[in-house]
Amino acid sequence: MAAPLPLTPSTDDWPRYGDGGIDWETVFETPGTGLIAQLRKAPDAAGLRRAARMIVRQLFKRREDAAVRYRYLARVDAFTGDDPESPGAAAPALEEIIDDVAGLLRAVKVHRIEAAGLADDGEGRRGPPAFPGLDR
Repeated sequence: MAAPLPLTPSTDDWPRYGDGGIDWETVFETPGTGLIAQLRKAPDAAGLRRAARMIVRQLFKRREDAAVRYRYLARVDAFTGDDPESPGAAAPALEEIIDDVAGLLRAVKVHRIEAAGLADDGEGRRGPPAFPGLDR
């Protein structure tokens, strides 16, 4: 059984392919140890918010990721009931919140997988130009 992925800023121990690329499917989806499984261990919305925010910070930790990171953090906050634009809104059930946050992270996973497989487009860009899940 694989050890749980730690919710820390270091990605050095994440599973990799032989060429050094990160195995995003394993990172996100391994039952019991992947990032999505870590979300499912949250005892309440506050715990889910902490875990999801740490995951977002892991995935978007570079300086040039700041704008995308802040947008994903805002989406997490909105899903987990800590949305300053909707104060006092009724909170959905924890399982529904987990599913929403997991869906957001799965969109990131798909983007990372696609970006890792795409070559430079000839204009100095790699992968899709925009991050999914931020257009709502």
